[in-house]
Amino acid sequence: MALNAMNYQIPHRWRSGLLALALLTVPTIVPAQAVVGWGSNAQGQLNAPNIPLTTSVAAGAVHSMAVDEDGTVLNWGLNNANQLDIPVGLSGVVQVAAKELLSLALKSNGTVVGWGANAYGARTAPAGLNTAVQISTNGWHALAVKSDGTVVGWGRNFNGEINIPAGLTNAMKVAAGGTHSVAVKTNGTVVGWGANDMGQSAPPLGLSGVEDIAAGINHTLALKSDGTVVAFGSNTNGQCTVPAGLSHVVAIAAGDYTSLAVKDDGTVVAWGKNDMGQATPPVGLKGVVGVAGGTDHSLAIIAAAYATLDQSVVFGGYSATGTVHLASAAPAGGKSVFLYSDNSNVQVPITAYVEAGQKTATFPVYTSLFFGPDQDVLIRTDIGGATIPAKLKLKGNTPTFTLSQSNVIGGSNTRIAMTVELANPVGVDTFFTPTSSDDSVMVPGALKIKAGEKKAFVYATTTTVPTQRTVTLGAYY
Repeated sequence: MALNAMNYQIPHRWRSGLLALALLTVPTIVPAQAVVGWGSNAQGQLNAPNIPLTTSVAAGAVHSMAVDEDGTVLNWGLNNANQLDIPVGLSGVVQVAAKELLSLALKSNGTVVGWGANAYGARTAPAGLNTAVQISTNGWHALAVKSDGTVVGWGRNFNGEINIPAGLTNAMKVAAGGTHSVAVKTNGTVVGWGANDMGQSAPPLGLSGVEDIAAGINHTLALKSDGTVVAFGSNTNGQCTVPAGLSHVVAIAAGDYTSLAVKDDGTVVAWGKNDMGQATPPVGLKGVVGVAGGTDHSLAIIAAAYATLDQSVVFGGYSATGTVHLASAAPAGGKSVFLYSDNSNVQVPITAYVEAGQKTATFPVYTSLFFGPDQDVLIRTDIGGATIPAKLKLKGNTPTFTLSQSNVIGGSNTRIAMTVELANPVGVDTFFTPTSSDDSVMVPGALKIKAGEKKAFVYATTTTVPTQRTVTLGAYY
């Protein structure tokens, strides 16, 4: 009699809650606890004060601005045109804009307040403007997007930079360049007007999928929904030479002749004019959620908390170590930071505790063995506001199941080796349960692959059978 063992396979148990993410989009307003600057500090424009929960920053020629979580404006640097003289009683600010010697603030009630230089009337918003939702200035002219998606401009108009194109609607963001203006619409297209001698107001043909826009003196940046950046206009300082392979960008800004991009891992990439170091972010700068570019200096908003991992790729079943970073040292009594994983195959503690006076704390990251394609996982921190997550590539495993022979005489001394082999070693002892579709083939209760290994086998035995039969052997996890 011949006993045929065939149709063997390894069923597997999928865990629920899997999440595959290609791109993390950082919210427009992200609370943070530090502002970092680089480039020229000749007038103290990099000497940011201790700012709790910053939501917006702006950089002028020789001054800098920020908004705290209470809607209060703070600024620093040179005050040669009263650009640091914040109007008494100013409150409820949600965004600031600055260039040259001008400061502007957008309030939560949709009004715009200005101070500093008033060249060409750029400091004074049009009467009746009370529905603004976003503002931009180059120091000589200013733009605002209204809640109905229309755009208003004021200030200098030498090149038609405040002549809003007829019929422009559904705008979601504007940027004021040196003598040109651009807007991105809700359909992802870009509209430009004003000077175009360098091509700065003429978007490349077919440009679409744009989510954000920024403008320098005579160049323009567009951030696309796929995380790439398109630049057009003058390239005299390399400001339109986007670094090869730049991707995963979530925010952009333009200095006068400099371009900046924030990636979804919280790092900054900059290019263009760099005579004062304005295109050279500090070594090791991480946790960035927003940037601003001035004439000779650049600013970055650092997230209140963010996480990093000691490895970016982990095989399912292995562990890693994460680190929570605070922008400011933990206060007396320490600080607990909540942790979350977007994938049930990756487990983290509920909180990580940062001791008083410290900025970091480590935490364990555990993963489960799973079968299937690799998964992109986000490990988030929560400290009372949106923060930057750590990204982890979780590698799935691929199992194979083989038998030492497919024909056996029932009841003979021949044993059938049942082998499970994985594509990658396991991190801990891992058990599979062998199965048989017929009692005439007896299998052990468990098959163990030892930690650090990827292969193991057990033996099945047979009993005498009256007639030939087909038996299915397998194993499941």
